[in-house]
Amino acid sequence: MQAQTDQASYEIAIQQYNRAIKELPTFAQAYNYRGIAYGNTGEIDRAIEDFNKAIQLKENYAEAYSNRGGVYRLKGDYDRAIKDCNTAIRLEPNLPEAYNNRGIVYKLKGEIDRAIEDYSIAIELDPSFAYGYYNRGIVYHERDEFDRAISDFTKAIELKPSLAQAYENRGNAYSSNGKQDLALSDYRKAIELNPNCADIYYNRGNTYNDEGRVDLAIKDYTKAIELQPDYAKAYNNRGRAYKKNGQIDLAIKDYTMTIKLKPNDTLPYNNRGVAYVEKGEFDLAIEDYNTAIKLNSNDTDAYVNRGVAYSEKGEFDLAIENFDTATKLKPDEADTYNNRGVTYGKKGEIERAIEDYTKTIELAPDFASAYSNRGEAWLHLKEWQKAKSDLTTAKNMGKNIIASFHKDYESTTDFEQKHNVQLPEDIASMLTLP
Repeated sequence: MQAQTDQASYEIAIQQYNRAIKELPTFAQAYNYRGIAYGNTGEIDRAIEDFNKAIQLKENYAEAYSNRGGVYRLKGDYDRAIKDCNTAIRLEPNLPEAYNNRGIVYKLKGEIDRAIEDYSIAIELDPSFAYGYYNRGIVYHERDEFDRAISDFTKAIELKPSLAQAYENRGNAYSSNGKQDLALSDYRKAIELNPNCADIYYNRGNTYNDEGRVDLAIKDYTKAIELQPDYAKAYNNRGRAYKKNGQIDLAIKDYTMTIKLKPNDTLPYNNRGVAYVEKGEFDLAIEDYNTAIKLNSNDTDAYVNRGVAYSEKGEFDLAIENFDTATKLKPDEADTYNNRGVTYGKKGEIERAIEDYTKTIELAPDFASAYSNRGEAWLHLKEWQKAKSDLTTAKNMGKNIIASFHKDYESTTDFEQKHNVQLPEDIASMLTLP
């Protein structure tokens, strides 16, 4: 089966096949084609009944086996889907649709190499088979082989210029490859071809969000939700956009809706928790992180986020306990060490803070905040040259070291008085507002 965008055309086709079957009850092809139409309108069980009837009437009907495999795949019955595709291929080894359908199932099962092999065979059998290129492009994109993905989507578009999802997915590949203008151009074309597809607006919203064009992102997520009111990912990402825009209450509202739609997904609990922290509502944040951890005890982000919330509350030991757990789950996550370093710094354990900042830099040499934090830690130990070196590195990386310092201290004089030290003039100058 091949997806199309015109729902009404399938409903008209069903009526036509109904008449054909009434006139010729043994016409296997009519059952097959009506099954395709049912499959594309979401009436999966009816589709299976029609393919069963077609096969009953025409025992070696390879196309009907292939199509039944396609709808079994939609039901999530992958074993039956592959079995039907295998039968179709045995009956008709040169049927590209059967390889294409089997490739889709392999992809869903995570057997990516076998999926690519099937798509490639389908293309070899029929070089004009647009869906073979389209589906192979999706797999290449998931493997981060962006140029290959773009090439396949482009070929699919050449063969079938009305294929909106090929423009959409080429846009996704361009966006992943950092070519945002080309991505936006493809999304515009996809919307022109299929203006009622929520996914296209959602994906364009993601590109706008990544570019910092937050208002446009919110507009697209809102359109996606209008078209598909249960679109959990659109609510979640609109929440991200609202948070980025400083509209924290609206962000929380969207995360709450995401949770309502996907109560077992840890991501919106983490996101809502982060928003609560930004509002200073630490207990509500911790409650959300607790839920995320209950849902998935290996959710590293939830432990890190809960650690940050405890740290902000001044419960440093609980914060460090959470960061420790996170480092065991993901030993190479630089941000965790940086956050634990900040907490050790708040506790006054400066040497341990420096160890964590050093580990952060080892894992992520371009982590500007870690240099800034370590530079400030060196000040406590009167290691002036090391402090100046780290602060200079952070500044050269684009970090606003003055703003960072002034989150903790009103001025260099405030730092000196609190820690009973005298900063060298050159370092004091680096950290003083102009």
